[in-house]
Amino acid sequence: VDKTNYMESIGWKLIHIFEDEWWNKRNIVESRLLSAIGCLKRKIYGRCCDVREIDSKMSKKFLDVNHLQGDVKSKIRLGLFFKEELVGVMTFGKPRFNKKFDYELLRYASLCGTQVIGGAGKLLKYFERTRNPSSVISYADRRWSNGGLYKSLGFSFVENTTPNYFYVLNNKRYNRVMFQKHKLKDVLKNFDQSKTEKENMFANGYRIMYDSGNMVFSKRYNLTI
Repeated sequence: VDKTNYMESIGWKLIHIFEDEWWNKRNIVESRLLSAIGCLKRKIYGRCCDVREIDSKMSKKFLDVNHLQGDVKSKIRLGLFFKEELVGVMTFGKPRFNKKFDYELLRYASLCGTQVIGGAGKLLKYFERTRNPSSVISYADRRWSNGGLYKSLGFSFVENTTPNYFYVLNNKRYNRVMFQKHKLKDVLKNFDQSKTEKENMFANGYRIMYDSGNMVFSKRYNLTI
C-alpha cells in the first residue's frame, strides 16, 4: 500500500499482480492489462446490447472465467448480451460490510479480450430503473483500480480501507475468512486456544501477505424525484 500511495501521489497508476493470478487466471490478467493501456482489439458498444436478468448458473460460469475474484452469492444478476453472446455481468446483493446502504454492487466483469464501451453504465441504469434503490455501496481493489469506472457511473469516493491480508502455505493463497479464530480448531492440525489467530497460523507454517486495500464508493438517490 505504501508503493500504491506513493505512485498515486506522483500521478502514476501502479498495478500489483499476485503470482497465483498470473499462473491460474492469466487470461483475465492479460485482458485487464490490455484494457488498462487501451489495447484491446475487440470493442463493443453498450448501446448495441440488451440487458437481461440471468440465473445463478449462468452468472457463476461467466464470473469464474472473467473476474479475478470469481463468483459471489448475489441476489440480483444482470447479463449484457450482444447478438445473444453474453459479454458482461453485473451483480447486486445486500451489503456485506455496511448495513446502512440499500444494496452492494458485488461484481462487474466484461468478457475477456473485449472492451464493452458503456456496458457498465447500461447495466447499472437497468438496475436503477427496475429496483429503485435508495443507496448503493461498492469496493474497488486498489491493486488494480483507481476508481475511474465508479466515478464515471456517478459514484462518490468515501474512503480507502486498510490493507486486507491473506495466508500463504506451499505457494497457495487462502482467504483469511477461512481462518477466523472460531474456525481454527476444525481446520488446523495444531490449535492452541490461548494463542491468537495469527499465532496459530504461524505455528502451522502459514505466512501472511497483504494487498493495497480497497477504495469505497457509494451512490445515493433522491427518491422524491
